[in-house]
Amino acid sequence: MQQIALGIHYMHQNKVLHRDIKTQNIFLLGNGRLVLGDLGISKVLDGTMAFASTQIGTPYYMSPELFKNKPYNYKSDVWAAGCVLYELSTLKCVPINPRPPRGHPSSHHGVVTGMRLMHLL
Repeated sequence: MQQIALGIHYMHQNKVLHRDIKTQNIFLLGNGRLVLGDLGISKVLDGTMAFASTQIGTPYYMSPELFKNKPYNYKSDVWAAGCVLYELSTLKCVPINPRPPRGHPSSHHGVVTGMRLMHLL
């Protein structure tokens, strides 16, 4: 995970938002290094405080902002990396449609929020 975090950090320092971080886009090289691939939907942002607004990516790894059609930034890549870590730890994808108890504050129409993710862990 450290190599992936360093790759994300490098991309963000260069104002690149990956937008599709998932286990299928992490590749193991012959020398044992991990690299992030498939930059086909990545986006170069104007600055470190800039936002993107196109809803794009793989649902299991999408941040709450994307599900709500709100502007998003580099934090969405960090969210996706957290989903990758969850998947590597449990050998399951983060559930995107759990049914929390009625009236639970993290109930947002099937969107996995940070609070709900903490309950899942």
